[in-house]
Amino acid sequence: MAIIKCPECGREVSDRAVKCSECGTPLARTQFDEYDYFHMPPRTEKPSKLPIILTAIAGIILAATVGISVRVIDGKTMMTGETKLVQLRSELASISSELNASKSQLDSIKAQIESQSKKIEPLKDIYDASLAAGTYTVGTDLAPGIYHFTYTLKNPDDDWGDYLYVTYAGSEGTEETLGGTKFDFRVEAEEDGEQVSIKLDSGSKVSVTAEYGNWNPGMTN
Repeated sequence: MAIIKCPECGREVSDRAVKCSECGTPLARTQFDEYDYFHMPPRTEKPSKLPIILTAIAGIILAATVGISVRVIDGKTMMTGETKLVQLRSELASISSELNASKSQLDSIKAQIESQSKKIEPLKDIYDASLAAGTYTVGTDLAPGIYHFTYTLKNPDDDWGDYLYVTYAGSEGTEETLGGTKFDFRVEAEEDGEQVSIKLDSGSKVSVTAEYGNWNPGMTN
């Protein structure tokens, strides 16, 4: 605390006095006392709206950015999905085409087998019957195996017989008949009941004449 003089009467008074104790003159205070300075009521200022505005703007920008990112990501995801779908469809079409081609090949092989079976199966019944005059291919007309041909004359009193010719698989024949057909092995039947056994592999050919009698092919595998 300090001592000041009253400007009216000159009396010394405290600098905290509101008026002079002598003359009652009001005193102008030149400074805040220590108590008042530390016990001043707080200033009531309105809070600034700028942080709120800035926060709101930042939120809008962030939301827009996230939204764009999501759309872009979704777009890429859709693009990847569509591309994969197209790729899978292409692979499916390729597999389907290959399956159709394989099916066509199988159908062709099946048709060939059935065709060959039709040629071979009926001829299995001729092993105990007679071969008509002609040429037979082993593997197509006759099954491969060991054949036991028996010649039977139509008229037992005939002195003439027929021929059986064999051309082995892969051979062009070493001899030639009067008709020009090549053969490797020939049997001339001279009597009724004459027999000959021949092993015939696939691709071999058998030709017989049947003017005076018949060749009956028995077979053992």
